[in-house]
Amino acid sequence: MKWIVLLALFLITIKASADSLYLVRKDFHGIETEDKLEAFLHKYKSFKDVRAIPYMEAAYMQKAKFAINPIRKLNYFNKGKEALEKFIKQHPRSIEARYVRLLVQSEVPGFLGYDGHMQGDKEFILKELETCSLPEDYKKIIRYNIGNISKNNGS
Repeated sequence: MKWIVLLALFLITIKASADSLYLVRKDFHGIETEDKLEAFLHKYKSFKDVRAIPYMEAAYMQKAKFAINPIRKLNYFNKGKEALEKFIKQHPRSIEARYVRLLVQSEVPGFLGYDGHMQGDKEFILKELETCSLPEDYKKIIRYNIGNISKNNGS
């Protein structure tokens, strides 16, 4: 009986984590203003699912969009970039981390020199997407966004 209760608690925890990760993904894609960015960072700063880290770091990088001081802009960008790259180095098979990096690289100005992984990330994501365990609706979002990146970058 104890095992059944423990198993039930474990499954409830997994379900809650999956639901919360769904919200992280949804909210990340909804960041359009500084207020939404700050709300996202505040809402998920204590979130424990490691899969949310790339979204948090990419959101931190977005603070550069709203900073006025150029040094502060660069600091936000570099701190988030270093953390995202570290995560990807530790989790090189993470489709979501590579997807988030691809989104960031497609948006940042070229003079920052942060576009060296775009083609490799795109190829990796598209190759692995069919067999990965991401929800089908999120796979559609990823495909759609990659399609838009390809159109905008002429590849």
